[in-house]
Amino acid sequence: MKNLQALILMSAVLAGSAFAETTPTNSTTTATAKAVAPSLRERISASYLGILAGPSLAHPTSSLQPTADGAPDPTSPLTLINQVGLNYKATGTTSVGVQLNFDYSPVRGQDYTINDPALRVSHNSLFKTENASLVGDLRAYVPVSNGSSKAHILTALRSTQSLDYKIPESRFTLTATTFETFYMYANGAKADRSKLRLYFSPSVSYQLNPTTSATLLYELDGRYALTKGWGYRNPMDVNFSMGFDVTPTVNVAPGITIYPNNTVNADAAQLSVVVGAKLL
Repeated sequence: MKNLQALILMSAVLAGSAFAETTPTNSTTTATAKAVAPSLRERISASYLGILAGPSLAHPTSSLQPTADGAPDPTSPLTLINQVGLNYKATGTTSVGVQLNFDYSPVRGQDYTINDPALRVSHNSLFKTENASLVGDLRAYVPVSNGSSKAHILTALRSTQSLDYKIPESRFTLTATTFETFYMYANGAKADRSKLRLYFSPSVSYQLNPTTSATLLYELDGRYALTKGWGYRNPMDVNFSMGFDVTPTVNVAPGITIYPNNTVNADAAQLSVVVGAKLL
């Protein structure tokens, strides 16, 4: 399967409102406009992120994803990657919650895979100025999947940061997204298992109108193992997408991914669609 981390992280840079947190409006009960504390319902939010890993540009009706070299990958059928998040807003800037992860393949007999869920603490204003903002989260993964069991993973701890800078008097936004994941293993794990993963993805987006944006994203994804040292997890890639707010709470972003260091043609270019929705 191709490296789809760029598509997953697209939720952090989509210009639509589907992923934006809303702050409950203070109501007034007296002439002094005394603020009322948010109710439990106002503190709870839910979101969905779906990423369709599609076929190549040259073969849009294929049931297989392409490899970075442009060949159909028999081990990677078309797959819908799903993330469902449920969060509780503890303060005005901090939320705690859980993220459920699972994959579904609608072709070749259909199949689904339960991935490790994560407990998450997020902060939506680590740093903020008139034009720049930094958000981040900490995640601890619970190893319930078959893959984690076979790899003898005890847990994985991840820190994610996303820095946005809106260029003044323009429609451009620059974004830098990074994350660091540390893996912990039980006895019996192979010595060549990855211990650390580092990811970096700069991007630029342009707001065409209030509901439509275009985003160009590049990613670099590396891993470290004790017996192998540093290496790239997947080929470096570039993703271009168009984001559309189809409703105030739903954003759809079709896109295309190419691999500059490998074959660059229609056979290797992969189509995708990202759907983000605010459920609560």
